[in-house]
Amino acid sequence: MPAADVEKDFVDGLRTMAGAGDAAAKSGIAVHVYACNASMEDTCMYNSDGDFLIVPQTGTLHIQTEFGFMDVEPKEVCVIQRGIRFRVAIDEPSRGYILELFNGHFQLPDLGPIGSNGLANPRDFLTPVAAYEDREVDYVVINKYGGQLFTALTTSSPFDVVAWHGNYAPYKYDLSKFNTMNSVSFDHPDPSIYTVLTCPSDTPGVAVCDFVIFPPRWMVMDHTFRPPWYHRNVMTEFMGMVWGKYDAKVGFQPGGSSLHSCMSSHGPDADTFLKASGADLKPDHFGAGLAFMFETCHLLKLTHWAMSCGHRDVDYQKCWQALPKVFDPTVRDVKALAVKEAAAPGALGSAGAGVGTVYGDGSSVGRVAAPAHVLSALGAGAGAAPSDEVPMGGAAGAGAGGAGSAAGEGGGAGAGKRGGGSRARKAAMTAALAGGASSLAGADAGGKEAAAAAASPGSEEVGHKRKRVGSR
Repeated sequence: MPAADVEKDFVDGLRTMAGAGDAAAKSGIAVHVYACNASMEDTCMYNSDGDFLIVPQTGTLHIQTEFGFMDVEPKEVCVIQRGIRFRVAIDEPSRGYILELFNGHFQLPDLGPIGSNGLANPRDFLTPVAAYEDREVDYVVINKYGGQLFTALTTSSPFDVVAWHGNYAPYKYDLSKFNTMNSVSFDHPDPSIYTVLTCPSDTPGVAVCDFVIFPPRWMVMDHTFRPPWYHRNVMTEFMGMVWGKYDAKVGFQPGGSSLHSCMSSHGPDADTFLKASGADLKPDHFGAGLAFMFETCHLLKLTHWAMSCGHRDVDYQKCWQALPKVFDPTVRDVKALAVKEAAAPGALGSAGAGVGTVYGDGSSVGRVAAPAHVLSALGAGAGAAPSDEVPMGGAAGAGAGGAGSAAGEGGGAGAGKRGGGSRARKAAMTAALAGGASSLAGADAGGKEAAAAAASPGSEEVGHKRKRVGSR
């Protein structure tokens, strides 16, 4: 959360975590987080790049739109489509997650054999009731366009729409109304069964992005390892935690997030594995938390801020290092398997070692060294031990396509001097217009600090890479 003596509104508190594609080409997505402790005062925003799906984790958002008001609490989500102006007010500090969709719009998933009802039902989505204000006041309008933020000063409130009709309107949804489906016989179903909203791609069965939740639910599967199974996935999975605990990871905190990239192996941690492997498979109700997932077919790149922030867990991969070896081909009763200590990396042979013949009774299991020409092709000498260091390649510090500059370096975009937020932005805009100069500050897609030009003596830093485009 921002420090109590530094005001940051919703826009100031935006940070881009990851992204893929290009907003200018209307292709791809971006993942942001926000943390704010002040309301947007006489300031609104609209997004030319795409749709926002906002997931509050703590603190209710009072959102004013051109269509009316929405109060969005934790355990609820809202969608604000491309081009719709909105303002966020709060009663207490708030933080959460945002999925930005550059192409298409969110829709309900096809239910297929489920039939006419189930998952997220259309009747539970709520749109605002028309409400307007008629105020002559200096009002700052922020536009996200091509991954940058631009500001303009108007002389009246933009929320002067008296009435509206149609189906292009913001909406919210209470996640507790989700009609959860699950297996009532055996096996853990694919998490797509928990899809709330989706944006399909041109490939059938593959989504540009799915918004998936893991809600309180009954688990009754027999002869089954009930947590998510270990897998590699054609999709990239960005997970967040709204409240409570996640049933497949010990220590996954509310407000935290994790990223499992395309074709990277992952699954439950060691503690969850051991507990679930010996569990009594009686009906069990999991009601201890609410996790969610942004799942996309795109390869997400992390921003510099995400890679360098102080709260990053650099030991996350250690949750799997204590996984025991339990397989025994001579035992057919899983509960009779004895836990064996897993071998340390490199302890069973040289780099590129292969597996010898394995017989049905488990005997004559051997390991053989890989041929010299294979080791040579791998760039390792015979007998060389595998390295624990994995090069990051271009991921560290990579930008998020057209999404990057929506958030930048430090604890809040445009934090500037103490006492920032909407009032400072408005004062800086007014001073810039009066003096014929502009104030540009913030961060680019990689989180690198951008140059700042003084607007006028004593003026505050505005934040982000915002460009003055005039007034009316």
